[in-house]
Amino acid sequence: MGKNTYKDEDEYRRRRERNNEAVKKSRVKSKLRSQATHERVQQLQMENTKLEEKIGFLASEVEFLKDMLCANHSG
Repeated sequence: MGKNTYKDEDEYRRRRERNNEAVKKSRVKSKLRSQATHERVQQLQMENTKLEEKIGFLASEVEFLKDMLCANHSG
């Protein structure tokens, strides 16, 4: 019985070590994924800001051109 107990303890210890390594690997992978997502969010926010500025500029240009068109038709 004593021999089996040591063998079981060794097996348990090996399983715990493998599990601990798997958990570490999983946490690292999760952290990397989270960082990549955060970077992508920042990139998309910057792109969105630029596009909103462009929309504002183009809307102003449309209004200006409409005003010029109306002025030419009425004059």
